[in-house]
Amino acid sequence: MEAKLFQERQSQTLLSQAEGQLDQAKTVYQTAQSQAERVAATQQWDQALNQLQQISANTLAGQIARTKLNLYRNEHNRLIPQP
Repeated sequence: MEAKLFQERQSQTLLSQAEGQLDQAKTVYQTAQSQAERVAATQQWDQALNQLQQISANTLAGQIARTKLNLYRNEHNRLIPQP
């Protein structure tokens, strides 16, 4: 039981961190003055998406992450032109 609670807490922390990173990347991308800033923001966004994928699906935070991952990917694809 303690291990499960620890895993849930860790997953929730990872979810919060990834969402914060996503929000920051989106803001930086939208306010970027240069191509280099946009590239850096895109890389940060991609890293945060990868972090969301790494959260254990066996936790509530992992299930939330899976749902939000699709939303964040769609937003990523909508805002950032694909090469």
